[in-house]
Parts: sequence; structure tokens; C-alpha cells
Amino acid sequence: MNKITSFIENLKGVPTGTWVVLATIVLLIVNAMLTAFNINPIVLSESDLFKIFSYAGAIASIGYGIWKNFNITDKAQAAGQILTLLKDGFVTLSAVLQFIEEIKKNNDTTASNNIETEQNASGLENGGK
Repeated sequence: MNKITSFIENLKGVPTGTWVVLATIVLLIVNAMLTAFNINPIVLSESDLFKIFSYAGAIASIGYGIWKNFNITDKAQAAGQILTLLKDGFVTLSAVLQFIEEIKKNNDTTASNNIETEQNASGLENGGK
């Protein structure tokens, strides 16, 4: 019983892509076995197959594009590089968050300095009042 429970727990971490590949393999093996016994489980003409593969290819390419969320702009490409570094373990999430906080502080300080500079400049323009 413990082996079964352990096996089921391990299955929870299996990626979806692995399940799709396994299901495809099982379907192909079943189809091959049925075909070997002269049972044609899939009765389709060449034109039907062409339509199915054309539609499947279109749907798959659209789905892949949405899933991958292609990075077109420079900012999106930079974000993708940061994400890759996170995924590959070259940088930690806490390091990235700390970097973001430092940037925010620098921007806040720069913005405050710009406001003070503008106020001083307008005071000089108004005769120092």
C-alpha cells in the first residue's frame, strides 16, 4: 500500500508534456497492434488526413505561440533573459527582488532631486521668492 501511495505522490510532479507524450505513445501502440490484426481503427481518406493535419498544425502553432509568449520588444526580451536566469538557477528570486527595490529607491531619489531642482530653478526665475 505504501508503494502505491508513494508512486501516486511521485506522479503529481510529472509535467503535462510528459503525459501528452505517454498518451500519444499508447495510442500509437494500440493503433499499430489493431492494424497488425487487420482492424483499421481509423478509417480516413487522404483528403481527410490532410485536413486534420492542416487544422492540427494551425491550432498547435497558435497554441505554441500563446504558450511561449514570444518576446518581441527589447523590454520583453530583457525580462525573458531574467526569467531564464531564474529558471536556470544563476540568480535567486530574492536577489532579483532586491535589485528591483534598489532601482525603485534610486528612481525615487532621482525623482525627488529633479523636483527639488525644478523648484529651485523656478524660485530663481521668480526673483528668489
